[in-house]
Amino acid sequence: MVTLLESLSCCYGRVDHCGEAGEKCDEDQLRRRGCQKQASPENTQLEDDPGLAETVRLAEQLLPNGTMTQWQRRFCTARNIRRYLDGRGGNPAAAADIFAQALRWRQEYQEVLSGEREPKWQTDLRVLARGEAGHPIIYGCFRFNVPATQSTTHHIIDHMAAVMEAASNAARRRCVTGADTIMDCHGYRMADNLNPAPMLALMRMANQPYRDGLRTAIVVDAPQSFQLLWRAAKPLLS
Repeated sequence: MVTLLESLSCCYGRVDHCGEAGEKCDEDQLRRRGCQKQASPENTQLEDDPGLAETVRLAEQLLPNGTMTQWQRRFCTARNIRRYLDGRGGNPAAAADIFAQALRWRQEYQEVLSGEREPKWQTDLRVLARGEAGHPIIYGCFRFNVPATQSTTHHIIDHMAAVMEAASNAARRRCVTGADTIMDCHGYRMADNLNPAPMLALMRMANQPYRDGLRTAIVVDAPQSFQLLWRAAKPLLS
């Protein structure tokens, strides 16, 4: 079956908008997009679920000074916390450990994730389209890859963080879970990808801050030399 793609105008934007540029998300718009917000268990209040509330309480104790910032608290929705609790078999203490990791990471990259600071874009990695079910599609081509050096690595990581956040926000607005990723290996050069820092940073994002945020990965035209990078990354994706 042919998958219909809906083009997105941009991969980067404020988190308090949805749909077209400048369009605010209100209750009526969410319902028209198919989000049954009132009836969805993902919108359960934290106080209504002791496991979720306990996960947040324990996670806060693991943060610096045992205090959660307002920015971190905005991430404490029932939908987000449930991913971590389910990922640890309903154990709030174990879930709190990985949830605190995600909160610390989000605090570190707050300026980029909130849109306060625009990254210095390094490649063509971006949220390119939406699938017919509403899942965002992240696309990147190695032809435009920027080798990771001492001066570029932090910009590459900022770029990836902004794209992951844009995909997460797009999925939330469409009431879907996860984004699909297309890695186009046209132009791949092993010599440009010897520094593992960007890949390790991306795996860190996928493991905790954007847990369950990547649904399907499609690798296009991978040369034999790409297998070295894939073998290193694959165990971290499972």
